[in-house]
Amino acid sequence: SREQTTYYAKVTEKDVPKALDILADILQNSKFDEKRISRERDVILREMEEVEGQMEEVIFDHLHATAFQYTPLGRTILGPAQNIMTITKDHLQNYIQTHYTAPRMVVAASGAVKHEEIVEQVKTLFTKLSTDPTTASQLVAKEPAIFTGSEARLILDDDIPLAQFAVAFEGAAWTDPDSVALMVMQAMLGSWNKTAGGGKHMGSELAQRVGINEVAESMMAFNTNYKDTGLFGVYAVANKDCLDDLSYAIMYETTKLAYRVSEDDVTRACNQVSTIAPILRSLFALLIQCEKWNLAFACMIC
Repeated sequence: SREQTTYYAKVTEKDVPKALDILADILQNSKFDEKRISRERDVILREMEEVEGQMEEVIFDHLHATAFQYTPLGRTILGPAQNIMTITKDHLQNYIQTHYTAPRMVVAASGAVKHEEIVEQVKTLFTKLSTDPTTASQLVAKEPAIFTGSEARLILDDDIPLAQFAVAFEGAAWTDPDSVALMVMQAMLGSWNKTAGGGKHMGSELAQRVGINEVAESMMAFNTNYKDTGLFGVYAVANKDCLDDLSYAIMYETTKLAYRVSEDDVTRACNQVSTIAPILRSLFALLIQCEKWNLAFACMIC
């Protein structure tokens, strides 16, 4: 993601020690052969082409770029093609020495593992990491993600019949108490898709307004949290001649949350949020749980 890099392995119980050994070896003893770097450069460039073909990804990349101008959070995960083409062994080694440090690293495990054994193995295997005490919070403070109210408009292909856009406000950090309120607000705004079974009869007033007036093909509220900030808003897909009406509906229903909210809507949204966690746990299995824990731990110690 824009804030973290994760290395993971999914193995059977008997192979856990081997998996930890491999991860430790990757992080501490990687050999940056020039030929391999060149091959990986081509892979990343192809991946960039795939990402640029996914309009939702493109929209959110530009949303970050305009919301957090001239800050690290405004940059894409893959970076510009020029950087990929010119990156060298020295660049990679310098990055690892600077950022892959013990105080900024978390090892998380879930499933058929024993905590005490994992701790001992980590103590034995991860001995070459730098102990530079610089924390992620200190690095963030040097280049804070300052939110800038602005807009970006892209015309990529006049023949495309649908427009895609996102509108966002500055959100909250993971550890901010307001992040919970924003989760509830996200549920209140909801999502809607023209092909969905709920049709025009949705709990969200925004979804009802969009569905009844047929001003969009789809829309969804989002709430993205980072270390020290966030983005809260709505992403939508619509016909070009419906954009004015859709924009009005989104802004009306979003700003209304600051002035008029019914107890029934809040209760419905709270119930929806409270059911998300167990549903996700049942759907995503151990790998996703481990990734979530990694994220939670990283947010607490960075």
